Amino acid sequence: MNQISEVMKDFLKEEELEVFSSRMQEFDSLQPDEEVLAVINPVGLENLYIQTCSSGAILSFGNWKQEYGTSRQDLKDLKSDVDKILNSEMYVWSVVASNKMMVGLVSHDDIRYLENTNQMGMDFMAAPQFLESVAREHGSQDFLFWNPESSRPEPRYFLC
Repeated sequence: MNQISEVMKDFLKEEELEVFSSRMQEFDSLQPDEEVLAVINPVGLENLYIQTCSSGAILSFGNWKQEYGTSRQDLKDLKSDVDKILNSEMYVWSVVASNKMMVGLVSHDDIRYLENTNQMGMDFMAAPQFLESVAREHGSQDFLFWNPESSRPEPRYFLC
């Protein structure tokens, strides 16, 4: 157990959580100070995972992963990102074209790219022509919302 885990458990007290630790046989590869918090999706889709330890946290949702440190600002950012995902204000956008993949976490303000997957080397907001390139290559895209019934991507941003 660690401080970040305790803070996040309190923050998520209204959500259904499963907590995994090294004390559980199937998770004995975790360090003694590590825990994985699984926020159970009530509509039965992808769960949200927060792996915590004394040196930080990793937020995972679908293809998206984000690391956070231990500063107050890092914890504030983690809580904000979790809150936005759970309220379908942020969602994961995955694009695959010609054996290349790009993953972004989309909010009303911007798209954060997962750097190690931005194999296309393009920034959607700066270079919208990349969508045309993906379409020419018969690419595909996927949107992952916490609750897809409550939100949809804005069609002006993405492939039809």
